[in-house]
Amino acid sequence: WENDKPYLVYNSMLVDTNQILSIEPGVVVYFHRGSTCYISGTLNVNGTIDQPVRFTGDRLEDLYEDIPGQWGGLYFLNGSSGNRIRHARITNGTTGIHLGNLYATDPPPDLILENTIIQHMTFAALSSIAADVEVRNCVLADCGDFTSYLTTGGSYTFTHCTFANYWNWSARITPTILLTNYYNLNDTALFTGDLVKADFGNCIIHGNRELEIGLDNMSGAGDFNYFFDHCLIKADTSIPTDDPAHFNNPFLNSDPGFISIYDFDFELDTLAFSKDRGLESIGALLPLDFFGRSRLADDGPDLGAYERIE
Repeated sequence: WENDKPYLVYNSMLVDTNQILSIEPGVVVYFHRGSTCYISGTLNVNGTIDQPVRFTGDRLEDLYEDIPGQWGGLYFLNGSSGNRIRHARITNGTTGIHLGNLYATDPPPDLILENTIIQHMTFAALSSIAADVEVRNCVLADCGDFTSYLTTGGSYTFTHCTFANYWNWSARITPTILLTNYYNLNDTALFTGDLVKADFGNCIIHGNRELEIGLDNMSGAGDFNYFFDHCLIKADTSIPTDDPAHFNNPFLNSDPGFISIYDFDFELDTLAFSKDRGLESIGALLPLDFFGRSRLADDGPDLGAYERIE
């Protein structure tokens, strides 16, 4: 898909098995109410810093700019592989990105997600059933239940990501990140899987609840491996942040220092706590931030997707 005109999706669409959809920089894809993009093949989104690719609802009035639930989301089915999304804005849907489906015999999908904002979702920015996902320099924000809902195991790596959930459309009773090694389908079927890894490095995990991390390990369901390294975390004493097997140098319950949560601006203010708190070896894995600014030019990498440059 070339950037010669907007695209409008009615009544959903499918990237079929063994097919590749490549989307060029600057493309805007509008989805009518109830529409979803299903991917059985491969999706390559090739946005840039100056020309991100946008996925959003088709209501263009200012009133609908931040309203969630206007369309379905991007839904990667089992058997989909080789997916990569760079420099995208995914907004105003039900679930921004979902990966995996139940009762499937094909392997779970995989995805590399980079320099992308997913926000204003009624359910989740990212949800997964046993998928293989790498997320780098991303912002997941403003969701009715979770920014990340990772179930039935899987393999996940989050590096320099900002999870910011100050949802105010309704009362949110869920943590912004939930990790499980099972999925209970309406008490009629139980699916289990190994959580091979869920690694978070130099991330910010914050919101308007007292507990923003959920760890739901069902005994006997499968492995349950997770690790938070130099992350700012909002959590209570139910989370074992003093366990070195799962947490290395966590920063607990400090204000990250966002510029404005009310304007969904999750860059860091000049006096932000999150400045220079990251582990340098993790920052070296992603030496450039969301906007291409160097993380290695001052006293240390900032936590989250954005590097504060004075």
